[in-house]
Formats: sequence, C-alpha cells, structure tokens
Amino acid sequence: MKALIRFIPATAWRSARSSASFGDFPVSVTVQGNHAYVLNALGGGSLTGYRIDGQYLAPVSGSYRALHLGTTAKSQFTATPGQVAFTPDGAKLPVTTKGATNAVDVLAVQADGRLSASPTVNSLPGDVPFAVAYWMVRAGQYFYTSNAGNGSLSGYSVSGSGGLSALGNTATDAGTVDAASAAGGRFVYVQAGKAGIVDEFAMSGGGALTKVGSVTVTGGAGGEGIAAA
Repeated sequence: MKALIRFIPATAWRSARSSASFGDFPVSVTVQGNHAYVLNALGGGSLTGYRIDGQYLAPVSGSYRALHLGTTAKSQFTATPGQVAFTPDGAKLPVTTKGATNAVDVLAVQADGRLSASPTVNSLPGDVPFAVAYWMVRAGQYFYTSNAGNGSLSGYSVSGSGGLSALGNTATDAGTVDAASAAGGRFVYVQAGKAGIVDEFAMSGGGALTKVGSVTVTGGAGGEGIAAA
C-alpha cells in the first residue's frame, strides 16, 4: 500500500489535504514556489513532484524518479535516503543518501517542475550525509537550526554586517531533524523524528520561542522532513 504525504497550508493544520506519495515511507518534503517534492525512503528511494493549488496537491506528470539505492543494510534509519531540499534558487534538488551510498545526489529542476533523468552524484565516503547545508529555517529576521543529538533548536540573529549572533537553544522533543516557519515567521514547527512528534512554537520578542503545543503524527516515527507555508 502506498503511503500518504500531507501538505500543511498556513491557515490551519486541520484544513490540510492528503495525496499519494507514489512510494513507500515518505520522509522528507520540500517546497519552492508552487512546486513540492516528496522523498520516499524505502524501495530503493524515490522522488515525486507536485503542483500546489491552494490547499491541494496535483502530481506533476513525469516527475517520478527512482533513486535505485538498493538498501540492504540492517538499519533502515542509516541506510535509506534522508532529506530532499530545493536549492535557494529552485534550480536543483539535492538528496542525501546517508549510509546507502554516502553521497548527495543532485537533480536539475526544469521550468515545468520535472527533474533531470539522472542525478549528479557527489560522493562523501564515510560521511553518512543526513541533511543539506541550508537545513536552517528562517522565521522573520531570525534563523534556527535543528540539533538531532540533544533535541533542541539553536537560534541566530543577523547583524547589519551580515554576521550571526547566537540566541541560545530551545528544547524540543527527542530526535529533532527539521523545522519550518509559517504565518510570516510568527510560528515555528519542529519535527522530532524519534517518536514522530511535531512541536509547535510561537515567536516572541528577540527571537525567543515559546512552546504552544505538540502533535504526534501517526506513523511519523523516523520521518526526516517538514514543510509549512
């Protein structure tokens, strides 16, 4: 049975609509403009693209790409693809493969949202890449990065000269792997992958985050990507 992905609009989580991911165990989703791509971890890994229309997702014809990772290791957590993320200009789509091939596969994104037939493979022997460099989330004038090892977010502000100033850490549930901001940066949603929990934070003065709730996503344990608009 194919799994489902869920697109979270800015208005409310409850109004989200589901769509088939055309693969097994979706773990990461990325959004750029009116396009979204979901990464499926099992079955060798695969990508599927969608066009965003309000609260709905429409599959992009011809967007499916199998990654052919051939996972055979005992641990699916370290031997499956980890994250997909558009580059800031939306021209490329990197995918981290973790211990499956120890590489970052990069596919080119065409104007119609479809991907190149095969990726450029950037090998990182022994590094087990989980995430890409711009895994940091922006919320208004502040930036936050996920710390999976100790269950926290590190916050930063940007000075006029472009330098970063640390704001300290905010505790989250265990296994923090990704974050996304919504409502113009007023809220930050954190994916805590160990138990499939999404922590919800409200932005207050100076970039401080105040926890306002959390949701346990059914079947979400081990998930490694979140997107909000």
